[in-house]
Amino acid sequence: MDETFLPKKLSMVAAIKKVPTNVSSSIMRINDVRNALAHSLIPQNRRRYRAEKKVTYRAVPLFSCEGVLKFHEDYDIVHDYFWKRVFGWYRGAQRLLTPHDVAEIDAEVRGAHERSTSKRFTLHRREVLAGQSNR
Repeated sequence: MDETFLPKKLSMVAAIKKVPTNVSSSIMRINDVRNALAHSLIPQNRRRYRAEKKVTYRAVPLFSCEGVLKFHEDYDIVHDYFWKRVFGWYRGAQRLLTPHDVAEIDAEVRGAHERSTSKRFTLHRREVLAGQSNR
């Protein structure tokens, strides 16, 4: 799936269940900007942006506060739709996470990972020791 282009991934998802027009439009706009920035040394020279001589996003220069906000609005539309589709609720329905909340979640995840890693190591060590005693 890593080598599949984003529009193709979108069509595969849409084949399973229809994706709303506003979500697919947002995905395509985000993908257009991604392509312009990833595949051009000077993105404003691409045919699409040549007339304005700047990379625009929803008719606003992308590298302005308003352009970044519009980009982020589209990101939120896509993120909330897929979050709800996968988990059954969306971020907007919950309170926004503060940096402190994010730090707590990160610590919990990191702790769970460390516990599982040390548990695997302990089990592996026991297996190795058991194998040595059987020789």
